[in-house]
Amino acid sequence: MKIHHRFFSPRFEKSAALLIAHPHLSIAEIASMTGFSSQRYFSTSFKGWKGISPSEYREKMQSE
Repeated sequence: MKIHHRFFSPRFEKSAALLIAHPHLSIAEIASMTGFSSQRYFSTSFKGWKGISPSEYREKMQSE
């Protein structure tokens, strides 16, 4: 795990939970709620953490 992923891990875990629990929230809203400065930075960082984008993660989890 990259060092910055370790630092952001609690925020990523919270954002992953929000993506699943609140499908009506936009990615930008979730990024803001979890303390990321922009949707782009959040999406790039999330993809580095999970290997897929936040929207792909949401779709995958909803289909399971």
